[in-house]
Order: sequence, then C-alpha cells, then structure tokens
Amino acid sequence: MIEKVLEDIAENDKDWNIICLRYSCIIGAHPSGIIGEDTKGIPNNLIPYISQVINGKLPYLTIFGDDFNTSDGTCVRDYIHVVDAVRGNLAALNRIIEEKNIGFEVYNIGMGKGYSVLEVVKAMENASGQQVFNKLFFYRLSF
Repeated sequence: MIEKVLEDIAENDKDWNIICLRYSCIIGAHPSGIIGEDTKGIPNNLIPYISQVINGKLPYLTIFGDDFNTSDGTCVRDYIHVVDAVRGNLAALNRIIEEKNIGFEVYNIGMGKGYSVLEVVKAMENASGQQVFNKLFFYRLSF
C-alpha cells in the first residue's frame, strides 16, 4: 500500500523522485563494527540469536515452524549482508541525484537464493565449531 501511495505522489508531482528498495533479512556487520549486528539483550534476528546460543548467553534457539513446504521444513529467507544493503541504498540515492526525473522505481535487492533456518544454523555450527542443533526448540505454528 505504501508503494502505491508513493507511486501516486511521484506520478502526480513531477518534482518527486522515489526509489523503493525491497529487501529483508539483513545480516552481518561491517568490519569496523560501525554498522551491523551488535545486539543488546535478546536479539530479534537469527544470526545474533544463534551467536548468543553458541556463546552460552542464551540456552536454546527457538525455531518457529518446522512444517513449511521446504526441503527441511523450516522457512527460507533471502539474506543480504548489511554492507550490500548499504551499497544498494547508496546506488538508489545516487541514481536520484544524477538522473533527476526518474519518477517512481522499485528494485528487489537480494542474492536471489534463499537459505532455510536450519541451513543457517548448520553454517554457523561449521563456522564456529560449536553445536547448536542439540539446543533447538521447535515451536509449531498453527494457522
């Protein structure tokens, strides 16, 4: 709905130039630590949550749903690194500054390949050498 409103604004007032970027599941951090995951308290994102389970700060990882229509039953997301998301935003801003009369545009930003929750858990286990799988709790969703 918001995209439709923005499109209407750009269509009705040619002084507006709007680029909508569609992405979700931003992960990672810049090597400097200036941007990215630095969770205070209980994290809301998968990677820092797994990290806190690995480090013993949290007792287990809850996975919400294990009956999705995917290879392992957990949901699949197209994760994008925080630096790539920033580059996408800067490219959009530069396009607006340089082109002047673009009106309204929408871009999907991502890797084009999703990974399941369990695939991410296994990758974190491999990278850290620590077990998370024995600390999983599945919460079955009912719709």
